[in-house]
Amino acid sequence: LPPDRARAFGGVVHAPSAGHVDPVSKQQIGGEQPAAVAAGPVATADDDTIFTSVASFRDVECSGTVRDMFAKAKNPKRLYLGIIEQNEPEDKNMECIPKDYATECGADAFCPLDNIRIRRVRAASAKGPTFGRFVAMLMYRGEKYFMMI
Repeated sequence: LPPDRARAFGGVVHAPSAGHVDPVSKQQIGGEQPAAVAAGPVATADDDTIFTSVASFRDVECSGTVRDMFAKAKNPKRLYLGIIEQNEPEDKNMECIPKDYATECGADAFCPLDNIRIRRVRAASAKGPTFGRFVAMLMYRGEKYFMMI
């Protein structure tokens, strides 16, 4: 994804509700106007960072995948995830954030939660895998590399 297209929202990530915003025309497509979510600092071109887009639909393996990515990363501080978690409230063991990530981190310790951007959507209102991937892509903030799983 070219950085100019990823920054098309001028430093603001738009979180779709019933519709979505076309990244090129910036026009609302369907539904009500989405709420804007403040974007964090954008990585510079010199950073060796990677953004991984994760679209999860009622996936019992999502938290294992997230844990595995941080555990196997040579430098986990440079790994950023954008996750759309599409579950129902009664779904058990389908959360993408590993339960132990919710514990407090020390001031000098790396916390994977600092590098995870997540949007939770009820599975009943999900609009398919393409839309899920689109929402996850909106969490991209200029990391050097982009990967979609």
